[in-house]
Amino acid sequence: MEYGIKIDKKNDTVTVERTTKESKISVKIWERNDSKPILKVNTGINFLNHMIETLAFRSEFNIEVDVRTENFLKHVVAEDTGIVLGTTFFKIFEEKTKEGIRGNGFFSAVIDEAQSMVSISVEGRPNLYFDKISDGLKLSNVEDMCSADLKNFLTGFALGMKATLHINSEFGEDPHHAWESVFRALGEAIKEMFVGDEKRKNLITGVKGTIE
Repeated sequence: MEYGIKIDKKNDTVTVERTTKESKISVKIWERNDSKPILKVNTGINFLNHMIETLAFRSEFNIEVDVRTENFLKHVVAEDTGIVLGTTFFKIFEEKTKEGIRGNGFFSAVIDEAQSMVSISVEGRPNLYFDKISDGLKLSNVEDMCSADLKNFLTGFALGMKATLHINSEFGEDPHHAWESVFRALGEAIKEMFVGDEKRKNLITGVKGTIE
């Protein structure tokens, strides 16, 4: 596993590239300063593109994602993209921690009949927990991908971001709506995580103070 990381502090831009024998993935993220988001996501999986765009829009970041693989396996694309996306957000987290931020967030989001709640805390203990699973999330497929691969994406995201994620999919019959409510809530929770807090300069949300 090899990472090439470039941080452009002047423009508040972070780019992470990861190359393995299975894939080459590049993610670029920078803060959105107006109402016109830049969302350029190409994973080769339409629904995964939509979910990443949803996360970026709700977290109020611009994002560019490019995935290339010779042997296209949706499982690999989902998990690896999650890892790289999480790593990119973690690099932003490291920079923002110097200024002081909350470091954790929570949000409840809805779309039609679906409602999900997501909590995130960046403390160096990557884990993903589904506290409740709606009927929509229990279905095997959603649009052009497997529900299991969306879970793999979120597992990879938690790993890359060194974050603990708790997901409570309270309601949702339509799998598209159920999953989109999850990603809406995750994006908003990330937005809350980056809220400034000068009392936490160079500190994380846990009392140990730093991520080792």
